Amino acid sequence: MNKPLKVIIIAIITAVLSCLSAIDRSPSLLPEPERRFAGDTLVCLMDIKSARYEAEDSGFNYALADMLEKDEGCTVHIVNAKRGLNREDSSFLASNGGKYDIIITNSEMDSIAGRNGGLLLVARLSDESIWAAGTDDLHVFRAMSGWIARIKSDGSYEHLYDNFFGKGDAGKISPYDRIVKHFSKRLGWDWKLVSAIIYSESMFINGTSSRKGAIGLMQIKPSTGAAYGIYDLSSPVSNIDAGTRHLRYLERLLEREGIQDSTDLVRFTLAAYNAGEGRIEDCRALASALGKNPDEWENIVEVMPLMSQKEYYSMECVKRGRFNAKETLNYVEKVLSKYEEYRKPDTKAS
Repeated sequence: MNKPLKVIIIAIITAVLSCLSAIDRSPSLLPEPERRFAGDTLVCLMDIKSARYEAEDSGFNYALADMLEKDEGCTVHIVNAKRGLNREDSSFLASNGGKYDIIITNSEMDSIAGRNGGLLLVARLSDESIWAAGTDDLHVFRAMSGWIARIKSDGSYEHLYDNFFGKGDAGKISPYDRIVKHFSKRLGWDWKLVSAIIYSESMFINGTSSRKGAIGLMQIKPSTGAAYGIYDLSSPVSNIDAGTRHLRYLERLLEREGIQDSTDLVRFTLAAYNAGEGRIEDCRALASALGKNPDEWENIVEVMPLMSQKEYYSMECVKRGRFNAKETLNYVEKVLSKYEEYRKPDTKAS
């Protein structure tokens, strides 16, 4: 091969490789991901935390719905459930004659699907987000599953999850970290413990409300907020302000009543925050009547299950009657377990 021809061939090969490299680096030249929902209007039934909570236009799953709209080029219309999902709720789906294309809820959807004999096809993103479609609408389920697989593989789901639930680096737990740190300092508690309370109360969903009238991130009743001169409980700042003020009130009350051990004091305070100080006062009175030290948490743990038995809740020392304390015991352990999770090195603040 003569030299000029060899030079020309090398130049052509170099040019081709350069073009291929440019194509590989240029997203605009790569094929777009398939948008199976493009142009569709999806009506989604949103029920977060089952029967206890109603989310109002905020939170992790709303952010996911926004992401779906942008990624797929569709319109997502959210309808909030006014009660918890039950075994008939699969009939809400459009594929089963209802008006909703997708149900979005928490992990309890798995049992609903099972009770309905497979009427629901469930796509689990995490315990905080379960999406389901009807078995008669494979288009919706396949498109939904394809989108979920894509956001999980490209990292966008993980990034969003980190922003809300603090699994990422730099110690971020929620969008409200700065507010929590400010009011935790006044309370004298680790801000991660207060964050664990907020997670247990509302999963960081600011629009959360309960059937008992509690509102917002720390689930404060209007009467409790008013006691501290705080009335706008829909504001994250005001809500966390009221919640930490109430924690401080409960802690000081329990200290005055004789609880000195700092670890036990936290547990007593959490229990009072969940059940009310009156209920914990009854438990301590019963412990004392049974010859147990009412200032030690382990004794209260033994006494609490007795509060649902008439033999004990009808005693003169119990002023507020029957108390099913299982929820409160679970609440205390849930908060402390979440706190330990937040204290791990990968969630430690920088």
